[in-house]
Amino acid sequence: MAIIKNTDSQSIEICRPTPSGIDHFKNAIHEAHAIVGAPYEMCYASALSNAGIATQPFFNIRVPTGQLIPPVLNIIVIAESGERKTGITEHFSKEIDSFEEKINNSKLQESKFDGQVSYETAMEIWRQKEKILKKKLNKFLEEDEIKAIDAGIELDQHRLKNPSNNIFQITFGDTTREGIFELMRDGNKNVALKSDEGKIMLNWRFSESLPHYNSAWDNGKISINRKTSGLLKISDARISISIMVQSKPFYDFLKNKDSSARANGFMARSVIVEAVSIQGGRENLIPPKHQPYTEWFHGRIKSFLHRLIEQKIYQN
Repeated sequence: MAIIKNTDSQSIEICRPTPSGIDHFKNAIHEAHAIVGAPYEMCYASALSNAGIATQPFFNIRVPTGQLIPPVLNIIVIAESGERKTGITEHFSKEIDSFEEKINNSKLQESKFDGQVSYETAMEIWRQKEKILKKKLNKFLEEDEIKAIDAGIELDQHRLKNPSNNIFQITFGDTTREGIFELMRDGNKNVALKSDEGKIMLNWRFSESLPHYNSAWDNGKISINRKTSGLLKISDARISISIMVQSKPFYDFLKNKDSSARANGFMARSVIVEAVSIQGGRENLIPPKHQPYTEWFHGRIKSFLHRLIEQKIYQN
């Protein structure tokens, strides 16, 4: 499959990885294996996942049918306790986590949420006012169409003032569908669901959202008809999924009557990796004194993250 660079409205420039880049990527994985002591399969999966998360806003993939699709990755790693799932996750996601924290600290200092209340309180005030405006809109819908239009405009303007618009977030461990999809609707269309404790994520709520994740994987479009708040539509959505989970909860999830992961094609859209344990063999691993390829990997991730801000992909 050819990788197409997404320049603006058109995808025109073919972009292929260089041999040196591929070699550096592989060597970064070798270094991670020696540093963290995680199985190679987990190292490859974690490196690929984080590289995909950082680069997914900038590219599309042309499949053999000629269709352009988002380059999102669904990766599920099956690994037992003691294989250092958390360690390898933190190793490769360091730049993304650090970047989110720096941006948010900067934005909090700049806005201070009007300098009067905490973010949590500001969100609660915003939610309560939204409820009031919704009631006002519903009342006028029954009484006066012109006033209803004015109330709708007021509600739209209020939604633009959502304090969460000031929060920069790429990765989520919470699978609450409404929260993530509303964030994407309001401007941040490039996100990732990540967890190194997959048992927490693989639940009925996750299953309920799978058709929408599949749709985003296929063509970047999400459409949800909600009873209380109407139609929610998102275009050019990019949702990567990275889960590390022990074998029992993974297979329990597949067998659960509430799970439709097999039937709806989610598993066919996912890379399933089963780690081979190296417990008992870590004494042979010698962490390198110098880590040039790890530094190269983090540098590449950082360069793409800065492009997000430069191109205002995450700014509202």
